[in-house]
Amino acid sequence: MRKVLRWVLVLGALGAAGFGLFRLREQRNAAEMVFEILRSEDVQRGDLSLTVTASGNVAVNERTDVAIEVPGIVAQVLVETNERVPAGRILARMDTDDLAR
Repeated sequence: MRKVLRWVLVLGALGAAGFGLFRLREQRNAAEMVFEILRSEDVQRGDLSLTVTASGNVAVNERTDVAIEVPGIVAQVLVETNERVPAGRILARMDTDDLAR
């Protein structure tokens, strides 16, 4: 029984030593490969041009519904649908014939 235990311990120690040597060798090869990948270049002055391609949806930042408080007929619409307008711009003119009477 002791002989079997001794052989198991010896074989386990040899296996662990072999595995350790294998890992050490692997790490050295990996370190050498990193240095092979790296390279150096001389710095040069010049233009750098980068292009970015993207796609997506544009969301409206601010949108307002317009309601006219006085009943009547719209005589003239001065803007197009979905046109961007600055604050204070006249959007439409009402027909004032009925108001004049």
